[in-house]
Amino acid sequence: MPDSPGVFPAGCRLSITLVIFSFSSVPDPEGDGEGARRVGELEVAAHEGRVVVGPGTGERRRARVAEQQVPAVEGALVGQVGLGGAGRRGRGGEVDDVADEVSDRGVAATKLAWWRSEVGAAFAGTPNHPAMRALMPHVADYGIEPRHLLAVIEGCQMDLDQSRYLDYPGLARYCDLVAGVVGEVAANIFGRTLASTVDYAHRLGLAMQLTNIVRDVGDDARRGRIYLPVAELQQFDVKAAEILERRYSDRFTALMRFQAERAHRVYDEAFALLGDADRAAQKPGVMMANIYRTLLREIEADDFAVLHQRISLTPIRKLWLAWKTWVRG
Repeated sequence: MPDSPGVFPAGCRLSITLVIFSFSSVPDPEGDGEGARRVGELEVAAHEGRVVVGPGTGERRRARVAEQQVPAVEGALVGQVGLGGAGRRGRGGEVDDVADEVSDRGVAATKLAWWRSEVGAAFAGTPNHPAMRALMPHVADYGIEPRHLLAVIEGCQMDLDQSRYLDYPGLARYCDLVAGVVGEVAANIFGRTLASTVDYAHRLGLAMQLTNIVRDVGDDARRGRIYLPVAELQQFDVKAAEILERRYSDRFTALMRFQAERAHRVYDEAFALLGDADRAAQKPGVMMANIYRTLLREIEADDFAVLHQRISLTPIRKLWLAWKTWVRG
């Protein structure tokens, strides 16, 4: 659910980049020694940095999410190390880098087509990419289906095909693909007993992606992209040129306040869907959400000064928020 963090400036910005490494040692699919993590360590990686909380309490199921499943889901298709990692805001992944870093659109489209083919081949029993080979032994246990991975690819394709969104439903569709679906997969990996937890995780992914969009307005503008819906720019009488030229105004502030209020509503909607029975298992996602929502409040407190800078939380503050959530729930 997910920072990760592929930042999707011009690329699939899977908004969340939560990386859960195991509470128990697990094999390293890349063979570089990074796969073995000491027992009890929970690492949450956000796009700006990484915080580590431990020791754990022996919840073995989430433990096994580890270096294989989560990084494979997002490592292969979104944010290099991890879930959450998301991206945008989560750089370093395979698929998101196609949209972010390949300048030739034809080449990028070809690469995404290759990934679609690879997903099909992997689920047919013949994976080629190392991340897919690491992932496939775990898909049945965690309910990972081709549609989940293909959704992320489709979201990256949207980044290739357009740099504007006419209205919120169009933007929400994009966020569903690059963040909501990842949240669903994360919910299964963390462990759940309630069907409503999948809906919670999808909404939480959407909320975090909306937070990314608010934070990255300036970064995206420098790439010629505006994720704020055209209809809402018109509603607040903000011209695209003002954003691309990074010009502030009261109208821009009102527009951004509207965006932030919507993100807060989606956070509230998500948490209303998280039942008590799954709250402990889903704590990693809650940790990440608290970090993201605190970031959103910081942006609000700074009067949405996002055109010329990227507002972020310090690593120590993220560590504090993660620890506080882990201890208090």
